[in-house]
Amino acid sequence: MWIELPDEIEKCICGISDSVCKTSLAINNLLNSMIEGKHIVYLSRNLIDKLFELEYIDKRNKEYYKWVKQHYTSIYMISDIIEYSVKIVVDSDRVVLNGKCYEVPLEYFADCRETKLLTEHETDGNFFVNIYYYITNNKYDWYTIKFENDSCHGSNVVSKVKQVADEKHFAICILDSDREMINSKIGDTYKGAKNALKNKKNNHLVFLNELKVREKENLLPPSIYRLFCEEMKDFLEVLMQFENEEKIIGF
Repeated sequence: MWIELPDEIEKCICGISDSVCKTSLAINNLLNSMIEGKHIVYLSRNLIDKLFELEYIDKRNKEYYKWVKQHYTSIYMISDIIEYSVKIVVDSDRVVLNGKCYEVPLEYFADCRETKLLTEHETDGNFFVNIYYYITNNKYDWYTIKFENDSCHGSNVVSKVKQVADEKHFAICILDSDREMINSKIGDTYKGAKNALKNKKNNHLVFLNELKVREKENLLPPSIYRLFCEEMKDFLEVLMQFENEEKIIGF
């Protein structure tokens, strides 16, 4: 996740002498999350300089952000392609969605947990993880984003999504739409997860995504399946005619 530490946070983080208070733990956890590959933490050069002056900032964090300052332009060059982001605030005690920016209290990070990828089944998660690595291979050399591939085990989706939200994880949840046709009603699984998060009134950091096709298997064109499924050769070749006409078979 792209997380911005605005300059106005300086008033909050200066003057702290207790290295184990919530604010000092939160700022160190947040800074360390970029070292661990959980998030991309953006802050100005001036704020980086201020961190060097604070005694409670971990030595490891100081050394890392010294390196960040040296490679500042290269590291943050992807800012213009960021769709959703997080801005750290100190005047609120809950998560607020403002357009496509989540305003998150600094103390949210006093207990910084793993970033999760939630899917119905572990194989679904493996599928999307492999796509992620294929897309990013040799493209974004400065980043290695790490997350835990966590499965909802099919029928356990709603309770799992609620649990992850309550535990203050950052998570992206990708679910099949289960639509029978493009304009059909959304399936019960996605609907249940959506309602569970709606009851949280945006006070969470779980990003729920519905596939634009019925199931993840529909994301692959028939010609791909034709490479591996000799027993369905005739059927797949019929479907490939639609693919050749640039029509998407999503349902």
